[in-house]
Amino acid sequence: MNSNGYSSPMQDRNSLSASSTTEIYLQQQQQQQRKENSSTKFRQFINANDKRAQSIDRRKISTSNLATLTPQSQVRLTEYDAFYIYI
Repeated sequence: MNSNGYSSPMQDRNSLSASSTTEIYLQQQQQQQRKENSSTKFRQFINANDKRAQSIDRRKISTSNLATLTPQSQVRLTEYDAFYIYI
């Protein structure tokens, strides 16, 4: 604070930076939570015990094991989920 009792521009900038950093962190945490929730919901729709799916002509085809998803494939599943479920 300066002699007038007001905060200096540098103090304002520091408090704004700390506030912005906290907001960014909270937003990232919320995004991560939404990703995890979407992935969980998507997995609930799929029977994890059935490792094979039927194609249009009723042949059995292999599907990926949901327990071995990487973070990148989880994001792709979330995008798939958002595209097909919320249309």
